[in-house]
Amino acid sequence: MKCLRILNNYHLHRRKYSRIVLGIETSCDDTAVAIVTDSKKILAARRYTERAIQRQQGGINPSVCALQHRQNLPHLIAECLEESGVKAHDLDGVAVTVTPGLVIALKEGISAAIKLAKEHSLPLIPVHHMRAHAVSILLVDDQIRFPFSTLLLSGGHALIAVANGQEDFKLHVPHLVRTNDAEMSGTTTATNFGIIYSV
Repeated sequence: MKCLRILNNYHLHRRKYSRIVLGIETSCDDTAVAIVTDSKKILAARRYTERAIQRQQGGINPSVCALQHRQNLPHLIAECLEESGVKAHDLDGVAVTVTPGLVIALKEGISAAIKLAKEHSLPLIPVHHMRAHAVSILLVDDQIRFPFSTLLLSGGHALIAVANGQEDFKLHVPHLVRTNDAEMSGTTTATNFGIIYSV
């Protein structure tokens, strides 16, 4: 994957999660930036999506998404740093989505993350999009413990996995879908069985 080759050209520091991390997400049409602490406190967060253009074009256009990310990431990062009161050089790391997603959209986030990490000598933390969806429940529910089962429905991905740890997943039912039917089914199933369903 092209975006992964970009990362391979830059030295990645593999270590435990940092105290204060700036995260960048550009796997599809949302341009998102947040600064989070290891105590799960969100110091600042920004997100931008151009829905009007999507409606005009009848859906998501990868090249338009990439341009949106390129234009908006600099000021979203600056706004998050200003709101949080954290200086870039005081960050403990920069996290960025690297896969799966729209390649040209991912590249914009990866490029911005590499630039910020290089400028301030920060560790770069690659994030798997689907795994992040699974463990995001840990941010809002302190009762969840590993291992747990997870139903993941995002874009063209629909799968069931067991999360044994933050980077230890066992895939059970991989399947690609092309419509929103899976997400609707997930909501109905979760409601019927009384399980936690996080979108």
